[in-house]
Amino acid sequence: MRTVKLSFSILNAWSKGQFEDAISMYLGNPLPENPYLELGKLFHEKWEKHILDTNMMPPELGGQELEDAKTEIKYQKIIDMGDKYQILLRGVIDLQCVEDNNIILQDHKCGLTRASAYVDSLQLDYYKLLIPSANIGRYACHNPYKCEALCQAKNLKEHICYGYGIKFLTENNAENALNHIITYGSEMIQYLESNRLLKDYKM
Repeated sequence: MRTVKLSFSILNAWSKGQFEDAISMYLGNPLPENPYLELGKLFHEKWEKHILDTNMMPPELGGQELEDAKTEIKYQKIIDMGDKYQILLRGVIDLQCVEDNNIILQDHKCGLTRASAYVDSLQLDYYKLLIPSANIGRYACHNPYKCEALCQAKNLKEHICYGYGIKFLTENNAENALNHIITYGSEMIQYLESNRLLKDYKM
């Protein structure tokens, strides 16, 4: 039995036809430099530190107090692909917390895209597969470019521009993620094997 380590980012890229990016991520090679991604990484680091230090959401994402907050939590799950292969699915969740007895899984986004545009993504479905007890997924999005423009236009020291995309998570979401993994994971494994790129991940 060979173990293939995959993630949402890899399989999402593959499913969209971004084959070179998917292979690069699988092999651990760096993607081309992207200033937007670099800015996002800086905000993610800043937000994680703020949550850990204050137990509150960063001001750019609402500033509310958090209950049982955990950041950058790594989860993994084995998915059987038959007699020959198994997929080790891994994911890192930006924030896991509790609100009104609901387990919230939150992913942080930084950029021009509206929060509502992320809701149809399967990222939170993947997280539901990894953490079955979670029942609400949330995309928390901050637009630093819009904030900067508004601040300059209105002579404000700080203007908060953020939004939330909410997704209620059920077993159907986990099933959607599993179908996506089996479909595109099978395709990718076949390609990797035929091109002698498949790595057997040692648990």
